[in-house]
This record gives sequence, C-alpha cells and structure tokens, in this order.
Amino acid sequence: MDTSLMLSPSSVNANKTIESSYKLALKQFMNKNLAKSFTLIHQLYQSCFAEYAKSSISENLLIKIINLYLIEVGVGIKEGKFDKANRTLALNSITSNELINQVKSVYETVIPSEILYNYHLVHISNQELLITDKHSYLSELKSNYMKVTGEGKYDRKFMQLVVFEILPTFDEFTAAQNILSINPMFDAQDYAKLMDIQSNKAEIVQQEKLKQQELKRLEQEEKEKELEKQRQLQKDSNIKYKSIKEIQKQYASESAKPNVGTVASGNKLTELRDKLWYLTNLLKIYVKDNSLIIIVVLILLFVSKRFINTKKINLKDKIVDTVKMAFKFSYV
Repeated sequence: MDTSLMLSPSSVNANKTIESSYKLALKQFMNKNLAKSFTLIHQLYQSCFAEYAKSSISENLLIKIINLYLIEVGVGIKEGKFDKANRTLALNSITSNELINQVKSVYETVIPSEILYNYHLVHISNQELLITDKHSYLSELKSNYMKVTGEGKYDRKFMQLVVFEILPTFDEFTAAQNILSINPMFDAQDYAKLMDIQSNKAEIVQQEKLKQQELKRLEQEEKEKELEKQRQLQKDSNIKYKSIKEIQKQYASESAKPNVGTVASGNKLTELRDKLWYLTNLLKIYVKDNSLIIIVVLILLFVSKRFINTKKINLKDKIVDTVKMAFKFSYV
C-alpha cells in the first residue's frame, strides 16, 4: 500500500522522509543491530503521532512505526538486549500507559488488530515485568477483543493469540471456550486445539506438582539426616564427656584411698626394722658377755690359718668345732 495515499502534496515529502527512516530502522533490526535500530525507531515513535495529527504521514506508516517499536520493545526486554538507558525507555513507554494512551488518542473506539496483536504479545512475553495486576490486564484485554469484528486482516491472528496463548496462560479456559462458541472465526478444530492445550497444561501442572513434592521430600529427608547427624554428634559428645567425668571421679576416688601395696610395704619395713633392732641389741649383749671368748676364737682362727694350707684341714669343720667349744666354755 502506498503510504503517501490521501496525503496533501505538501506532506508527501515529509512522509517519504519519515518512511525512509522507518525502512532504515527495519533494515538494522533485521540485521540484528538492535541498538541503532531502537534509537531510530524510538525517535520515529515519539514524533509519529504528532506527524499523523498534522497529516504529514499516512495511517499505514503510523501503524508500521508503532508495530516495529512494539516488536523491538518486546524482543529487547525479553532477550535482555537493551542497555540500561534503552531498557528504561522501553519499559516506561509500556508501564506508564504512554503508548496505549497515544494509540487511543488516534483510535477512540476500535484499535487496529495488528497493533493489538503486538501490544499484547509484548505483555504476555514479559508478563513478570509488564503485568502487575492480572485482573486489570484481563479486563483491558477483554475490552479489546470484544470489539474485534473478524473483518480485519489481522483479526484472526489477534484472536488466536488471545484464545490459544494469553487466556490459557492465566488458566482462563472457560473464557477461551466462550469465545470459540460464539465467534464465527473459529471451528471444531480450534476447539479441539484448545482442549489439547488445556490437557497439556494440566499435565505440566501435575508434573510440576509432583516435582515440588519430590523436592520437598528430599529436603525433608536431608533435614532429617542432618538432625540425626547432630543427634549422633551430641550423643558421642555426651559419651565422651561422661567417660572423662567417670575417669576423673575414679581417679579422685582412688587418690583418696590409702595405697594397699604401700601400706603393706610399710608394714614389712617396720617389721624388718624391729627385727634388726632386736638382733642388734641381742648382739650387743652377746658381745658384751662373751668378749673374751670372741677374742680367743679370733686368735685361734689366725693361728690355724697357717696349718690349713699345708695339711688341707677342713676349715669349715674346724671353725664349727671351735665355735662349739667356745659356746660350751661360755655356758660352763
């Protein structure tokens, strides 16, 4: 479609200039140069509504600029390809309702389905960031799709996004079934497709539930193992402490008792000492009473030594006999 259609002659040049910039942004985007493409398309997005209001650009070019901007916003946010500045610009244009309000200023009643498609695709692709209130978003979505007549080129594409993607994401299968039942754009095959989506999602939810249960079981099992380990460590610690205390107690008890071996040894020493004392006293008395006899015996031993070597006299017998004689003499 010629974008200069229905423009005044004075606006044709402006339209061509802006369209050339749009094509350059599109080319850069297709070449995966998102940074340069977004810088250019963001400038076009900011000026396109005012240019359209002045009839400087056609509606067709306006829609193209809006759609390319929405596509780049969605891709840049989802894939993390924006730098901090461009990410902030992109997010603010959606979350502040800046873009949709400007679109509504142009289309007061029915927004073109191609714009609705890309606008809601951005939201559902980045729902964690862009959909903060589920009910508010679904209410806005409903107000959009209820006005779709099915006559537009992109009507079915937008409604397929609603029925097979957005509503199932929020488990709104009843609302999706109601659309299928009253909208002539859909048939029995579409209904069967929705049932498959619902069944598959239920299976995924069940698998996720089982997965979470298994994770919870493993966590509980690990927790119990850790508790058992702590209990065993405490038990071992108590046993060691008890053993040490018992050893200390036993040692203290044994230290307090007299040593039987020491006492017995002491008793023996005392007894031996007493015997030695007795023998010493007895010997003193004997020596005192028999000093003369002892001297005689010693003299005899000295004299007899000379005869022992020559005559080989039995010294032992001789001494014994001599001592006997001495005792006999003492006794007499």
